[in-house]
Amino acid sequence: MIARMIFAAMLAAVLPFASPSAVLAKDESGFVQLRKEEPVEIAADRAYFLMRVPEAANSIFFLRVPSDEELQSYEAAKRAEYDRKSRKMPYEEFVFDWEDVTNLYEVRPKRQYVELQPEMRVQIVAAPPGDYVVYGLGYNGFLYQCNCMGSVGFSAKAGQVTDLGTFLISNAWDPSPFPELNAESDLGRVARMDFGMFAFGIKAAEPQDFIPPQLSGSSLTPAAYKAIGPWVDRRRVFANRLATMPGVLEYREGIPFDPVTAQELRLSLDD
Repeated sequence: MIARMIFAAMLAAVLPFASPSAVLAKDESGFVQLRKEEPVEIAADRAYFLMRVPEAANSIFFLRVPSDEELQSYEAAKRAEYDRKSRKMPYEEFVFDWEDVTNLYEVRPKRQYVELQPEMRVQIVAAPPGDYVVYGLGYNGFLYQCNCMGSVGFSAKAGQVTDLGTFLISNAWDPSPFPELNAESDLGRVARMDFGMFAFGIKAAEPQDFIPPQLSGSSLTPAAYKAIGPWVDRRRVFANRLATMPGVLEYREGIPFDPVTAQELRLSLDD
């Protein structure tokens, strides 16, 4: 399923993007950000994310790759709406917002599970099992900056805690405190015109990373990240890219490159 994430992520531009209320509707979406010091009981039918996130981050968005059944249902609903409105435009250009399925989810770091230091928080999330894309950054339910020019994806299995490592976020116009973001930072005015752009990266999980006591008896699996991208999203202020991840995601003249498959990842609806 990971193999078709590039195409499916591009389809997300026309698949349902959750409204702010739908993003936070725990019972409807099955995506729950656990509260501070809340006990963790691993359910056999839920997947779990563990991540360390800077306090400065407002929102981090994850896209769950739609299943084949969801894609078929979406196409059927879109076709019915297209036929009902008798559009003169080509079917492929018909924009259809479908709210029956939520697959864009938000994590708000300020709702910390555990506070490591004043500037870093640990997050634990219960989520529907599936394949996910680290989609971008936002503010209180609204996507602000997508990783449309390159990102990574991972699988989250039922009954398992997936350790996503440490998320690194800083202002792109200033020097970054994180060496991993050096290539994406200190860009000056080009990254701070009408709105400010952010540098965003991920440091893979390491054995010395902090594990919340509530997960001490649980089996943790480091995320097996895969290179993803690019895709199109018209509902954001900025389109940026995730910083290079050694052995996972590289860039060659700005084009995302998968060092595992030795393939460039170009935008193509034929993928």
